[in-house]
Amino acid sequence: MDPITTISTAWTVGSNAVSLLKGAADQAKALGKSEIISTLIEVQVAMMEVLGEQQRLIDENRTLRERVRSLDELIAAKRRLEFHYNAYWSRGEDGALDGPFSTQDWDKSTLLVRLTSYGSDDFDGVRKVNFYNSQTKESIFVPLSFLHAERVQAYV
Repeated sequence: MDPITTISTAWTVGSNAVSLLKGAADQAKALGKSEIISTLIEVQVAMMEVLGEQQRLIDENRTLRERVRSLDELIAAKRRLEFHYNAYWSRGEDGALDGPFSTQDWDKSTLLVRLTSYGSDDFDGVRKVNFYNSQTKESIFVPLSFLHAERVQAYV
């Protein structure tokens, strides 16, 4: 049984216990058993504290699970990253590269921000595509032959 189901079941049991204690206190009160009433009230208060702590733990567990999932996704993204021509590229399961992505955005904030194609030119007899990030003013030139060889989606 997963931990959330176990905790939810415990919460239900605890809530039922509080209801039973309240019912027992009401019955003892009706019978005029004041010493039992005070003990049952103390137990009821203790159970409410336990249930409050249990709810806090449920919330903390949920938050931690979300954080672990987020970190797992970040680790998986980082494992797929490769550095070529002053940019990050993500290697897909099919072996093709996706990108390029800004080095500044990834290195500073671990965000994959795609660089935009801004035309192409011939440099030293090699056709190169210019990629640009308007936010950071980052600009790179990537040989068209690299884009074809690595099966970058827009250039295949």
